[in-house]
Amino acid sequence: MRRIPPTTILCVVAVLNQACAGPVVTPAVDASAYEVLPALRDLMDAVTFHHGFDQESLLPDMAVGEWEPQKLGEPKLAAGLVGKALVAGTGSLLFKDTRNWTLTTRGALCLWVSPVEWNQEEAGNTNFVLSHSSAFYVERQGPLRKPDGAWARLESLLVGLQRGPKGSAYAGCAGWKPGEWHLIAVNWSWPQLALSVDGGAFNATELPGKPDPDLFGGLILGSNGGDPTLLDEFFCFNRPLSAAEVKALHQAMRPKAASEGE
Repeated sequence: MRRIPPTTILCVVAVLNQACAGPVVTPAVDASAYEVLPALRDLMDAVTFHHGFDQESLLPDMAVGEWEPQKLGEPKLAAGLVGKALVAGTGSLLFKDTRNWTLTTRGALCLWVSPVEWNQEEAGNTNFVLSHSSAFYVERQGPLRKPDGAWARLESLLVGLQRGPKGSAYAGCAGWKPGEWHLIAVNWSWPQLALSVDGGAFNATELPGKPDPDLFGGLILGSNGGDPTLLDEFFCFNRPLSAAEVKALHQAMRPKAASEGE
């Protein structure tokens, strides 16, 4: 088992940019904030996987299981919330070891996303998180119009199962603009699945049954297609997060507007 002690993780994100070769990037949040971030520090004992996308090697910052990724496509990095971010739409990373997330039982994940080039008239889906079997997904559903101009499909965030006991939870994202960062949090305690956006209340759905433990497989981050989207600071937890914990993470990590400056 390859797991970095929680006390070490708090400092890792802050120094990765200095330690790694590659182009200089301008993060939206000062990485040093992680060293004294109670909202994150208090959750570290529950973390099973963390990827900050700051290393050119594309290795995660921590993993309970094996952490060597398999590249699918040509995943690219760009300036992110903290350091660098993965550009969904250019490629994805597969982590085959199922120990890295507790998707078969109960747990949570969270990640920050930022639109790059979202077509808001007609677009396909962009996967942010996917199980190796493609049964579980977190995605932006692109909009689609009918020939008469009416909406056939609305732009939204979706998390759900498309195999086994099918179902999904959703939230709106039509007003999201390039350069904005938004926090997505997902809880699962089967048969319940819940989605929170930007520290807001969880929108929960009850699936028609519990999925088979063999349904999911490993973890995939990013996608080979869809509108380009930045993904950063991805975490998996071995238990669901409370609404208060997600709200605290959002408030602590979100980029501050100029009016909120120091």
